Order: sequence, then C-alpha cells, then structure tokens
Amino acid sequence: MKAHHAQGVPTLASNRGQLFLDALELHRMASGHLCLYLSKNVSWWKFPEFAICLLSFLQGSLVSCTDGPDLRIWVVSVGETVLNLVFDDHPQMVSFESGTDSGDRLLELLRSEEHTSELQSPNTI
Repeated sequence: MKAHHAQGVPTLASNRGQLFLDALELHRMASGHLCLYLSKNVSWWKFPEFAICLLSFLQGSLVSCTDGPDLRIWVVSVGETVLNLVFDDHPQMVSFESGTDSGDRLLELLRSEEHTSELQSPNTI
C-alpha cells in the first residue's frame, strides 16, 4: 500500500480502494480530547469502504460499529489505542475521535509532518 497526492489532495490507496484525505485538520473537542478530520467527501454509503481501506493502511482493526441514519461510529484499534472512526452527515465529515490521552498522542502523530506525508502519499484501490 502506498500514499501520495492526487491533484494536490492527500490520497491513500490499498488493494481495497482509494482514499482522499481532503480535510486533515486536528481539533480539540468539548471533552478536551482531539479529533482528526479526514475527509468531507465520503458519503454514508462509501464510509465502510473508506474505513476498511484506512484501517488496512494503518494496520488497525474494527472493534465494533454503530450505524444510524445520519451518523456512523466505528470503534477501531490502531496498535493498542482505541479510537472512534466517525461519519457525520451534517456537516458531512469523516474523522477520528479520541477519548484518551494515548488516543490524542496517536492523532497528533498521524497529523505530524513526517506521518502526514505518509498518509498523503497516493495509493490506488
């Protein structure tokens, strides 16, 4: 699996598909923990494919999932860290949400310059 930029947009690709990470921004939530925006261009229907490709790239796994009509929350693990991978349709956004200090550190690491270039490298699914 590789990462690169397609038309200036960070892209991830694996044998499972291609991801466009067009919203890589780190935000602090009301809980005090961090949220890493990933993409605003993933539909409710495409979220599972996006999530599976992202988890494949990060060597993560699905712990559980809750799907509603306008919100999907997948609990995932990356290494030993548990995060929520969230799709929200208003405003439309896919993001990682942390609930722990170790999750915050992982999101900061994923957003850091050295890892952002890895995440933003192009891959084709």
